[in-house]
Amino acid sequence: MSYQPVTTKLRPSGLWYVLGALSIAAGIGALVAAIVIGAARMSDTVDNFTRFTVGRDGVVATVDFARPGTYTLYYEYPSGADEARRKIPGDLVVKIEGIDAVAVPFAAGGDEVSFSVGASKRAGRSAGEFTLPVAGKFDIQVTGGQANAPYDMAVGKGVLESFGRTVVVGALVGAVLGLLGLLTLILTFVKRKRAKRIGQARAAAWSVDGGATPSPIGPTDATAGWPPAPMAPAPAA
Repeated sequence: MSYQPVTTKLRPSGLWYVLGALSIAAGIGALVAAIVIGAARMSDTVDNFTRFTVGRDGVVATVDFARPGTYTLYYEYPSGADEARRKIPGDLVVKIEGIDAVAVPFAAGGDEVSFSVGASKRAGRSAGEFTLPVAGKFDIQVTGGQANAPYDMAVGKGVLESFGRTVVVGALVGAVLGLLGLLTLILTFVKRKRAKRIGQARAAAWSVDGGATPSPIGPTDATAGWPPAPMAPAPAA
């Protein structure tokens, strides 16, 4: 009687390859979604800026700030303006004071950030930053740039702030999902390869053994004959 080796399916299941790939795809999707959402939020941020128009004689605009912190003052221009119109006027002067006439330092220049977003195709470039110690009303005086007047100035938090937060969160989520998916693929490949190698080794050993087991009936000595020779009749008395 012969016996055949029992064949088993490789473990873990190949379904884990699919799960790993889906996890990586979800990570990429999370990053793409974060970029899209961040861009939409950036557009909303720009649309919600406080704006005032600067004429040839300049302007003093009173702005009510809901909370303290660092704000950016943007010089705005038509989205289709030429390069000369896009440049911040070299004679632009900004002064900021609180109701108590305390001056707030204004740092002109700095990190230059430009934007062109929103349904109205607003475009602008950062003219500088200032930090308010408290919330409340502040007077912003802007003069200069007569050649470009009238033009708008916009005040608000940096346009990259909300975009950056959203993208960072999306990148973290995407990185976690992508890493989990990659680890799943690697571990599945390694474990299945090991299981396959063990299965092949067992099959090879079975093949060498012949795949047969000794019969439970009969001698186990390979030199003994089987079946046994017939016995000779006993001599007559």
